[in-house]
Amino acid sequence: MLNKNDIINTLIKEIIPSSIKKVKPNVAQIQKEIPQNTNKIYSDIKQISFENIIANYIPTEHIAPFAKRIINPTEFNQKTGLVKTFEKIQKTKVKLSNIKDAEIKTSFEYLYKKIINETSNIEQLSDEIINLSQKIGLIENQETKKLLLSEIHKLLKLNKKDFKSNFSSKIVFIEDATDAVNIMNNKYLNTKSEPIELYNWLKSHNSWFTDAIEGNQGTINNYRNKFATKKSKIDYESYLKNLNELKKEKLPNTFQNNLKLEAFQNFIYEYNDIEPKFVKQIYNIEFLKSQPRKIRNILKNINKTFDTFVIPFNAKFSINDAKYLEEELTLWKKAGLGKSIQPKIININYLDKTLNQNNYSGIAYSIPKEITVLDLLDLDCNINNRSITLRHEINHLNDKTIHHMNNGEKLFKFLKWNINKLIYKKQWITELKNAGVSDFSANYAMKNQHELKSVTSESLMEYLSNKFKNQLIKKFQMEHWIFDIKQNKIRLEEIEKKIAQDAKKE
Repeated sequence: MLNKNDIINTLIKEIIPSSIKKVKPNVAQIQKEIPQNTNKIYSDIKQISFENIIANYIPTEHIAPFAKRIINPTEFNQKTGLVKTFEKIQKTKVKLSNIKDAEIKTSFEYLYKKIINETSNIEQLSDEIINLSQKIGLIENQETKKLLLSEIHKLLKLNKKDFKSNFSSKIVFIEDATDAVNIMNNKYLNTKSEPIELYNWLKSHNSWFTDAIEGNQGTINNYRNKFATKKSKIDYESYLKNLNELKKEKLPNTFQNNLKLEAFQNFIYEYNDIEPKFVKQIYNIEFLKSQPRKIRNILKNINKTFDTFVIPFNAKFSINDAKYLEEELTLWKKAGLGKSIQPKIININYLDKTLNQNNYSGIAYSIPKEITVLDLLDLDCNINNRSITLRHEINHLNDKTIHHMNNGEKLFKFLKWNINKLIYKKQWITELKNAGVSDFSANYAMKNQHELKSVTSESLMEYLSNKFKNQLIKKFQMEHWIFDIKQNKIRLEEIEKKIAQDAKKE
């Protein structure tokens, strides 16, 4: 507990020296008037108030915000918090001085001095700074640690005005980056996350899929026997068959990847546009280095060439998946001649919450130009289904008719689509089937003009008539160059391989 002597001593130590540095014209007068023997100050404590010390020695405009609260407790209504604030400062300084890492210690000690002098919420910030220093202390990669501390150093270089206006957002940014790295490296777990929400949702529905995620197999008398997205039960034989088919997906490991990578994924969403250089560095330093070398090289090239962040959550993600992805992005870039919109973020995630809860195989978001798919080659080389989810979703990003519209525009679009569908539906379905599209996908294309264009992008376009192509270009503004996109050779090779394997089985 601090007594009055401690308070005066801290006041002189913390406030007066910093003010002397800021008010050069008054330095001589201050040095002359402050008694050399501080014992005299202590003996005269009853005669010298805080107000008198400040009035006589420090111009008010140069006093740190927290000190103004202490000096004028009536105005700031914080009279009882005086001792508490000084105690917090002392305890925080002791904690910072005990940090073993010299770089972290020095950086945070200087940052804390700046916080004391140039911010007001000292008590809360004291705890936050200690917490952040401890989090950065958990980072093992020295390159990452230096990168994070360099952001602290940027704050230290700011003048008082810029420091106050940028401090909060910069600290949040540094902490988000630190959390993304630490969670990725299993230093701690984000308990409030979508992977856990998905797991709990499946569990609450008694879904058989929960057993696949856990890697467990129930008995005939005790197994999860329901579907999460429909009100029906699954018999035990089908349950075992489904579990067996999903073993190759390595879902327990995929679930762990989801727990580790979600914070990193969100970090890219949040900061790629405002801190692109930093985000790219963290992606290369932390994430890519965790990938097998051959996969790492392909994903690094994708990021460099297309400015696309690929995040494979699936534990079975292979080098062929990476090659397939690189080839597809290359085909879009070549056909578009610089006009194509490439995804900023591509997630490959069999356990994505939105996809599973809606029974989707893929989804595209115009902002932030992101696509998420359940899988790559295994999904897009399904001979029976014949759909190409990756290409379908990239086409959605390139659909320029997807935008915010007023009510009048929405009504016109609705009427235009339904009138044309009424006239041409049978012809369109025939066109798509002739071009290799499955019955299911051809019918799904009739949902709206956006799905018609994306399903069309999946087809063997050389089998489409010019009349059909022109209808999509003129009536629904489909980009004409999309019809020039060639078939993905990696996908074709994989299909040929599967056909050969099936032939051997027969």
